[in-house]
Amino acid sequence: METKFEEVLPSAREGLAIMNLDWNGLRHPDGTIMYVMIQKPDEHSKNTEPYFMMHIGKCVGKNPKNPDGYKFQRFPWLPSAKDLFSEKWMVREWQDEYQGPKKEE
Repeated sequence: METKFEEVLPSAREGLAIMNLDWNGLRHPDGTIMYVMIQKPDEHSKNTEPYFMMHIGKCVGKNPKNPDGYKFQRFPWLPSAKDLFSEKWMVREWQDEYQGPKKEE
């Protein structure tokens, strides 16, 4: 279900991933997925406060519709004005970033 940023933010605070369908849809035709999670610093982190972490997963395997997994890039992220006012936010349905969404049968 698509919704506003302020409506998915509580889920992000609970540790769930959120994504904006304006970025590249649920999954780009090449298999790439993008989502954001809140990173909470631990005793090994140089950061002292929580921040958003962007996850961009590149499809591993030959079939983007049924990837064998993902290789991820991760970096700190700040929402733009377009992101904040978008009404195409959603909470990710899956939580295992290495499995991704359910494979099509």
